[in-house]
Amino acid sequence: MLIEKDKAISSLTSWKIGGPAALLLIPDTKEELAEAVKTGKKAGKFFLLGNGTNILARDEGISCPIIKLGKRFANYNIEGQTLRAGAAASLISLAVKTAGEGLAGFEFASGIPGTLGGAVIMNAGANGSEMKDIIIDVLVYDIEEEEYKTFSNEELNFSYRNSLLKNNNRYIVLEANIKLSQGDKNQLLEKIKKSKEERMSKQPYEYPNGGSVFKNPPGMSAGKLIEDAGLKGFSINDAEVSTKHGNFIINKGNAKAEDVINLIMHIEKVIKEKYNINLEREIIIVG
Repeated sequence: MLIEKDKAISSLTSWKIGGPAALLLIPDTKEELAEAVKTGKKAGKFFLLGNGTNILARDEGISCPIIKLGKRFANYNIEGQTLRAGAAASLISLAVKTAGEGLAGFEFASGIPGTLGGAVIMNAGANGSEMKDIIIDVLVYDIEEEEYKTFSNEELNFSYRNSLLKNNNRYIVLEANIKLSQGDKNQLLEKIKKSKEERMSKQPYEYPNGGSVFKNPPGMSAGKLIEDAGLKGFSINDAEVSTKHGNFIINKGNAKAEDVINLIMHIEKVIKEKYNINLEREIIIVG
């Protein structure tokens, strides 16, 4: 198992922000994962890190052990119309590969820059589709009982950007079975290409960011609310509300976690005052 000390969390997250990780454990097998969990339990607590695409790590860093699944947990295989993939697999990669096999259902995830494990936990979605629409079941490691369990789609209790596994530190997602359907390879790949082009024109991928900061209120767009409130381009030091998309906060170079947090709180305050709406955060602040 790969072990690193005082690793900069900024190198592990898409926002490129965060202090040192006291201890980073990268297990590559189920046996190594069990050992990493034991280390974390001895420390009193630990933090499981995926692709770091919706994580804001504080400037002081994280003092408890961090566990990040290794490359073997990114393996996948396709049998008929069923995809079985590890929790560390890239959503974008899986979307492109399944489309290339002429399998439909996963292309909505082609623009979500995270891993399968995080997507299951958050019930990630885009363009009207969500993980709950395609998940058959999920294999997890039960930290308390130190054994493996399988949860069906129904047992995961999916809802908008939520599931049984979110805010539940008992389970670690290891892999998932996903049901797809037959489609036209060329049409699927073209759909992914057009979706990418549209995202690149509307979202600020030229700067480090943590994706959508807030959940969309029922029947509304968080980005439009923020834009209508005149907050596009508003900044605190190098943390700025993107001029491309109001629901993205970008790191223009040297933004600190404190800058981003202060900017998030400012947005929440303005939206509450103007529209009497409490924005709910989609990103997770750790440390």
